[in-house]
Amino acid sequence: MKNEPDAEKRRYVRYKIEKDAFAALKNGKTRIGKIADISLGGLALSYMEDAAIDQEKGHVDIFTAGKNYYIPDIPIRVIYDLPSQESRETFSFTAMNRCGIAFERLTENQSLQLTAFLNDRSVSCCRSNSVSSE
Repeated sequence: MKNEPDAEKRRYVRYKIEKDAFAALKNGKTRIGKIADISLGGLALSYMEDAAIDQEKGHVDIFTAGKNYYIPDIPIRVIYDLPSQESRETFSFTAMNRCGIAFERLTENQSLQLTAFLNDRSVSCCRSNSVSSE
């Protein structure tokens, strides 16, 4: 697992989300956090840091408040897990981490649900580049 994001190698455009969306990262220990940005290839998750993520593989559930969206058990690979720039800049007393996650082998149903989620909830493009697997 890398210790820094590699934005220049993304294959998919990343999007900000219109309303709060969350993810539950399950790879040994479950961590729930807010989705910072998302694409068809992965997402970035901000969560309260309590211990470093020590497993590269796992699953993630994507959900929103209420019953609008719930996409369970997406297989993932952790790309990076770093202290959040935001928590350092705001003098926050709560340590936050930002975790980059690449989706792996989505089912057809998960791909359809993720596309619908992006079409319905995304508001702006974060960045796009054209090389890697994330």
